[in-house]
Amino acid sequence: MPLHYVNLLDTSLRVNRIRSVTTWESTLKQHKARQRELILDAAGEIFIEKGISGLSMSALASSAGMTRPTLYNYFPDVDAVIAAYGRREIDRYTEELQQQLSAEEGPAEQLEMFARLMVTGYSEHEHEADWVKYVPADHSEAGHIDPLRDLLAEILSSGIEQGIFRSDIDPVQVARILFDMTESMHMLTHDGHDQQRLADLSVDFTRRVLSPA
Repeated sequence: MPLHYVNLLDTSLRVNRIRSVTTWESTLKQHKARQRELILDAAGEIFIEKGISGLSMSALASSAGMTRPTLYNYFPDVDAVIAAYGRREIDRYTEELQQQLSAEEGPAEQLEMFARLMVTGYSEHEHEADWVKYVPADHSEAGHIDPLRDLLAEILSSGIEQGIFRSDIDPVQVARILFDMTESMHMLTHDGHDQQRLADLSVDFTRRVLSPA
């Protein structure tokens, strides 16, 4: 066989080998992603049925339909599961919130809606609110609520630029303060306090604090 044919054959074989490896790696990555979502879905079901205290690696493995060794290939412990679940649900909630805020006219209206929804909007996400306080502060995904704070900071920055909100504030710092306030008000609803009344107080407070001098 001529040498150039041999070289072409060798090149073709190497290309096919690379393609096979790439395809296998892509398939494996997709499989792992699907398995991870399945695990988090199973964790969510446990949260709904038994609360955060009902989650264990044994219960989760059984609910997800896998062995504990397989589960440990994805998450090292319960804290890691809670943190990952929290980040996923917060991302979903943030996306929902962004869609609702996009229908509002400007920063003032968006801020009011944000304040109200943070107090009352967990009504459909109660099991998701519970895990927040269980995520270890030093965990790698403990910044799971950052997307919501970032969204609030963006609203404040836009309002400052348009002269709607006072200009002598740090939007990032104030976003943290307002977020913690609305979260605290939401937790009060668990003690029987009226949701709507707390939402009204939240909106009134933000208006007074941010109103230009």
